[in-house]
Amino acid sequence: MGDSYLSHLVAVWCSCNNKKRPHMSAQDQKTKAPEPPAETLTPVQLARLVGVHRATLYRWMDRPKMEFPAPTIKVGRTVRWLRVDYEQWLAKQKSLRA
Repeated sequence: MGDSYLSHLVAVWCSCNNKKRPHMSAQDQKTKAPEPPAETLTPVQLARLVGVHRATLYRWMDRPKMEFPAPTIKVGRTVRWLRVDYEQWLAKQKSLRA
């Protein structure tokens, strides 16, 4: 996740300063820079967005009926959700209540 975004930043900097990208072949110089990573949300950010306590998110994950998305990224005890997953879940909840 970080390496592709870093290479994207290097590509943007080099194009703005009319410089060649360091450590890249001529073929790689012509390729388009990768897209920045998808937006991720921490448990605190997601809880604020939903309007519930952080612990409620974990309770919802334990309830199969809620179909709340599990965190997409887990590194040690750190978790992140993709905003896209949350938005899809929210759209489904709204359609069920309509």
